Amino acid sequence: MKVLMFGWEYPPHVYGGLATANFGISQGLHAQGDVETVLCLPHPFGDEDRSACRIVAMNCVPIAWRDVDYDYVKSRITNVMDPDYYYRLRDHIYADFNNMHVNDLGCMDFAGGYPSNLHEEINNYSIIAGVVARTEEFDIIHAHDWLTYPAGIHAKKVSGKPLCIHVHATDFDRSRGKVNPTVYSIEKDGMDNADCIMCVSELT
Repeated sequence: MKVLMFGWEYPPHVYGGLATANFGISQGLHAQGDVETVLCLPHPFGDEDRSACRIVAMNCVPIAWRDVDYDYVKSRITNVMDPDYYYRLRDHIYADFNNMHVNDLGCMDFAGGYPSNLHEEINNYSIIAGVVARTEEFDIIHAHDWLTYPAGIHAKKVSGKPLCIHVHATDFDRSRGKVNPTVYSIEKDGMDNADCIMCVSELT
């Protein structure tokens, strides 16, 4: 079985509980022996543990066509992603995103972590997820907490594969009642579109 997993952080770059949980899930799936995990991260650094998953650097996924030389691509992304995979992904660009803030490889940059433009980065991540979902063959989608629910929903619409979402906490928990309507909407959309919802506790 192959899992297309959308994560936001991963050790050793730990900003909160998501990295630890994402690592535990990927290691646990790997221990099953018959599960392959493709883990999408906004901004990997190249020093992540890749023993349990193949990491896709979402900031190296082209969403706009650029005619770039192999050696140049290799010099730019080889520390985080296989250059050959860049060209596979480029063949699955599904719309004209030249109006977005793309770099000379046709890719979008991510700050990593939780920047002030977090909602913009969540949206950009979901656009890129469409290219990955059109490139990969997989059996199930795992979206890790609300930041990646839009990406998981996009991948489900593209592939028709079931979506499993992971819930660490809802905005009701985090905000102590002062709910951010945008975050709530993303969370609700994820739950409405999910085929399976995994919570971190019975309380949740």
